[in-house]
Amino acid sequence: MPTKHSRLCSLHFYPSDFLDGRTDSNKSRAKQKSDKPLQRRNLKQGAVPSIFNSAPAYLSRPADIPAVTACITVKSDMTVVCSLAGNVIPASQYSDLLKGHLMCLSQLVNLMVCLKSWQTDPSSRSLQFSVLMAIDVLKTAQRRMSDSNSDEHRKITFITEQLQLVIRHKYGRHYSPQLIVFAFMLHAASSAAYKMLLDDNVMCLLSIR
Repeated sequence: MPTKHSRLCSLHFYPSDFLDGRTDSNKSRAKQKSDKPLQRRNLKQGAVPSIFNSAPAYLSRPADIPAVTACITVKSDMTVVCSLAGNVIPASQYSDLLKGHLMCLSQLVNLMVCLKSWQTDPSSRSLQFSVLMAIDVLKTAQRRMSDSNSDEHRKITFITEQLQLVIRHKYGRHYSPQLIVFAFMLHAASSAAYKMLLDDNVMCLLSIR
């Protein structure tokens, strides 16, 4: 019976079987080591040994396991969740095909056609679609971070807000207190640099009044 002190050789696992992030519960120590390579890697939940070089080939799991890249889930209340590459697609992106509950089979067929188009032809995705998917990926990564005060967490928060502002109308934007303080400090340090950022439109910042 394996115990918490049992060990397995890493050569029996694929790189995808290991966790990328750190699991150290000491936040200050984890922050100090954030830039250093992991000394001990942890396996993902459910990972099993699948590479046995000295055993018959059929005992090893193939590396190229088929993966679900697009999925439509119909819940018991007939609401629908669409996902692409493991990320949930905002319902606003297919509201023209389905609003609320699934009422007929043709709605599901139309969703399948639309999802297949997004999966096979990335150019068919709108800017808003791509931005919202990127935001979802960043927020998922952020939720997995153990230290909400880390530099990485703050940077992702800033990038996420900038992406959210990109797809909003200029006169309908709402800025977070953190971004307002950042803009004030930037303008106080160099009004010329702030004006250049506004004129070049490389960042979503408050206008000068």
